[in-house]
Amino acid sequence: MKIIIMRHGDSVKDLDNDQTRSLTQCGIRESQQIAHWLKKNNVYIEYALSSPYKRAIQTLSNISNILIFNHQIILPELKPNGNPLIVFQYLKKMFNDGIESVLLISHLPFICNLINVIFPKKTLSTFTPASIICVKTFLFTKKSEILWSFSSNGIIKLV
Repeated sequence: MKIIIMRHGDSVKDLDNDQTRSLTQCGIRESQQIAHWLKKNNVYIEYALSSPYKRAIQTLSNISNILIFNHQIILPELKPNGNPLIVFQYLKKMFNDGIESVLLISHLPFICNLINVIFPKKTLSTFTPASIICVKTFLFTKKSEILWSFSSNGIIKLV
């Protein structure tokens, strides 16, 4: 299964309510840049799963205006302090159901915590807004590899 993990685009700094923070104009452009890059590189995504927070849903909306997904699901556990083990079990079920590619749109620290579940001995040093990483994983054998990563500022790392 290919799991593409993305952090939402740049968002306003509203400290009153983290759940309702919106994307900035920069965040909108970033998510569109990522979508165009995915489309240009023929990255196929069957399912898109998003955090219920506004900025993640807006990121998904901007991407889905450019890419077509078979399914879009809002997954409560993708919130910043969601439980990565629950999401990992959800991904295992999807893998069992024959799903080959999934986009997850979430936040820090959740993304780092999920990466630690997939790669127990790896640490993620940075994950800027609108960055993505593609992981190929065999969820039941615990074999995983990073295929590539990309950020809206144009940095690409093919591993």
